[in-house]
Amino acid sequence: MLTNFYYRLLIIALIMSLTKIYTGLLSPAIPALALNLGVSITNIQQLISIRMATTALVKFLFVLIPSSLCTLWLLIGLGLFSLTSLLSALCSDYQSLLISQIGSGAGLGTMMFVLMIMRDWFSGQQLRQFNSNVTILISIIHPLCPLIGGLLLTHFSWESLFVAMTLFAGICVFGLISTIDFQKSHIPSQPLQRLRSISSIIRYLRDNPTLGLVSIQLMMTRGGALIWPLCLPVFLIDQLSWSPEKFGLAFTSITMIVQIVGAFSNRFAITNFSETGIIRSCHGMIIAGILPLVFLSYGPTFANSLLITMGIYYFFTTFLWSNYSTLVFGNYPKDPSLTSSIYGLSDTLAGVIAALVSATLYYQNTFSFAAAIIAMHSLAYYCNHRIEQRQPR
Repeated sequence: MLTNFYYRLLIIALIMSLTKIYTGLLSPAIPALALNLGVSITNIQQLISIRMATTALVKFLFVLIPSSLCTLWLLIGLGLFSLTSLLSALCSDYQSLLISQIGSGAGLGTMMFVLMIMRDWFSGQQLRQFNSNVTILISIIHPLCPLIGGLLLTHFSWESLFVAMTLFAGICVFGLISTIDFQKSHIPSQPLQRLRSISSIIRYLRDNPTLGLVSIQLMMTRGGALIWPLCLPVFLIDQLSWSPEKFGLAFTSITMIVQIVGAFSNRFAITNFSETGIIRSCHGMIIAGILPLVFLSYGPTFANSLLITMGIYYFFTTFLWSNYSTLVFGNYPKDPSLTSSIYGLSDTLAGVIAALVSATLYYQNTFSFAAAIIAMHSLAYYCNHRIEQRQPR
C-alpha cells in the first residue's frame, strides 16, 4: 500500500476528474462525431445527456442502498467505465455507441465514493488543504483534455478519444488498488442493510439543510461549467469553422491559466475568509461577468468576447469546488455514505441539465446561453444566502 501524500493526491484528482476528462475529450469532437455517425449535433448532445442521466440513476440507487463497500464499488465502477470506453472505440454506428455510453455512465455512477476515501484519510484543516491541492491538480488536468481531444481528432480519429479514456480509467484502477489498505474500514464484513425509504432521505435533508443547499449550488455550478465545453464547439467549430486543434488549444490555454491562478488564490482565501463568504463573492462575480454575453452577436469580436468571459467564469468557479465539499464533509456528517451519495447525485444531475440545456439553446447569438448560466448562479447565490442566514453571528 502506497501512502505517499502526493501519490494519493494524483490518484484522487484523476478519479475526481474522470467525468470532466470525458466531457473535455469529447468537446472538440462533437461536430465530427455527428458528421461521422450521420446524425445531428443535437443527437450527440442528447447522447451525452443520456450518459449523464445513467450516471445520475446509479448514484440515486446508492442513495437508496446504504453501503460501506465504498472502495469495492469504486473499483467495479472504474473497471466498467474502462471496458465500455474501449467498446465505444469499436462502435460503427450511433445506436451501438449509445448503448456503450450507457454502460460508461453506470460506471461513473460510483465515483462519488472517492469523497469518503478522502475523509478516511484526513479531517479538519488537513481535509481543507487536501481538497485545495486536489483542486489545483484538477485545474491542470481538466483544461488539458480539450487540447488532447483536438490533437487526437486531428491526427487520428474519434475512436482514439475513447481509447484515451480507457487508459485514464486503467491508471485510476491501478492507483486505487495500490493506495488503499483493504484490511481497514473501506470493505468491512457486514450484511447489506435494507433499502432506505424516500421519506428517510427527505428527513435527513431536512435535518441537514446545509447539505441540500450546497448540493443545489453544486448542481447549478457544475451545470454551468459543463455548458461551456458542450456549447463552445458549436459556436466556434460549427459556426465559425475553427479546427478542433485550434479550439482545443484556446480552451486549454485559457482555462488552465485561470484555474491554476484561481486554485492558488483559493489557498490564500480559505485561510482568511469563511467558505460561505468566498462562495457568495464568486457567484456575484460570475453573474456580473456573464451579463455582457446577453447582448453579444456574431462579429469581429465574437470569439474573443466568448473566450474572455469563459476565462472569468472558470477562474471564479475554481474557488467553489473545494469550499462546497468542505462545507458538506468538513463537519463530520452523521451518515457519510448517504451524504456522499446525495452530493454525488447532485453533481451528476448537473451534467444532465447542462446536456439538455445545450441541446435546446439558440446558437445564432449568445442570449439564451448567457441567460441559462445567469439563472443557474442566481439560484446558487440564493442558496448560499440561506446557509449564511442559518450560521451563528
